[in-house]
Amino acid sequence: PVALAATVAGAAATAPLAAVLKPLCGKVPQWTLAFNAATLSALLYTRPFADSVPGPPASIDSNYELLNAVLDTPFVGISQIFVVDNVVSGNVIALGLLVQQPSWAFHAVGGSAVGALTGLMMGAPLDEVLHGLWGFNSA
Repeated sequence: PVALAATVAGAAATAPLAAVLKPLCGKVPQWTLAFNAATLSALLYTRPFADSVPGPPASIDSNYELLNAVLDTPFVGISQIFVVDNVVSGNVIALGLLVQQPSWAFHAVGGSAVGALTGLMMGAPLDEVLHGLWGFNSA
């Protein structure tokens, strides 16, 4: 009930917030700034994952699993743009980008791979990297 109310209130607040932000942004469009502000406010208020228990840490036990992780992680990162943790979805998105403009697909996959490598070099938990949480933003 609280999460639903926060979602409805956030959705209702997005349009007026966008109207207020428009003059403040000048000639730069505010695009999703109002949506992001409303969504983050709702998430901070409801804290949906506050009581969740983390699962066991990920591990890579064989060369085959390592190869799959290296090949899959950039595509999982691309799928995470749409909050989907699925390599098949990432491949479909990358294929759509490839059909529309090949350079878009190249940059999305490459950016996601660079983000994942950056996460690994910074010591991020392997779970986060394998689930695309370090690759979606750079894609």
